[in-house]
Amino acid sequence: MANYGTLSDNGNTDTITVNTVPNHAGSDQIHVHCSGTFGSGTFKIQFLGLDGSWHDYSEGSTTTAKDFHVVLRPGTQIRGNLAGATTPSVYWQIN
Repeated sequence: MANYGTLSDNGNTDTITVNTVPNHAGSDQIHVHCSGTFGSGTFKIQFLGLDGSWHDYSEGSTTTAKDFHVVLRPGTQIRGNLAGATTPSVYWQIN
């Protein structure tokens, strides 16, 4: 399982399980970096919900190069998703 890669078409990154030590509130910040050519698309972080389907993280999306943090509980499964892009080349890294 890679925590980085390049998306050259619409689709999903590998699934990553948050496995860091939680802070005093029982959650942790995950750093997300994405850069490159977005081709008018949107890169967003999604998490696997208790209902078994993927949900968009409300504050984890961008249409341009950006670094941001998302707060998640350890054990949460996440992935990046690129949608609406034409000829993209988006480098992503989640750690």
